[in-house]
Amino acid sequence: MNIWHIGGTCPVTITFEQRSTTMYVLRRALQALFLLSLIHLVPLLDSEAVETGEETSYASLILQYVEQDKVYLLEKLRNRVTRPAEKLLVEAVLTEDGPKAARLYQEQLSSHPDPLLDQLSRSRLRSYAKAVGAKQEKRTSAAVGSFTLQFGSFGSRSNAEEFLQRLAPHIPATIYLENGLHKVRSLEKFSNREQAERIAAGIPFNAFITAAP
Repeated sequence: MNIWHIGGTCPVTITFEQRSTTMYVLRRALQALFLLSLIHLVPLLDSEAVETGEETSYASLILQYVEQDKVYLLEKLRNRVTRPAEKLLVEAVLTEDGPKAARLYQEQLSSHPDPLLDQLSRSRLRSYAKAVGAKQEKRTSAAVGSFTLQFGSFGSRSNAEEFLQRLAPHIPATIYLENGLHKVRSLEKFSNREQAERIAAGIPFNAFITAAP
């Protein structure tokens, strides 16, 4: 037991139990203050992590949904995707506009390449080029044209196919093997040079007019 003098006049007696209780209350108060400070600090830390941390990747999930043809899940995922490559690919898969999809796939490959997504974009561009080519062949099979547009000549088939994918959003084309070279030419054939020149002027790739095979 301790005797404390307050103001130097009136002695106050404080027992050991009272001192223990007082210390316990103080400890609890300090703990509460510490926890309160943490509660205020955590949101600040979280907001900093969002601003400085890397964007979440949904590439694997996107590929899974595409493989399983789960369009409704891609629709739900669309607003959560933030990476440019993933946004472009999701939009390309979901759109029903073929030329727009081809442009989006090409933009993903050229502007935002991604090792996880590039193969899908290339595959979709090849399928699009074949589909457009087949339709164009049906429309022009009955017509006899004298000229066609040639956009490139490659020793490697793979290089020709890569260029064909880039060209696909602008004009239906195909690859002709001639004298050991893979030549990328328009599927459409033109009855005169003036018509071919007008079409070539609207395409952002160099082309020259050649006799239709």
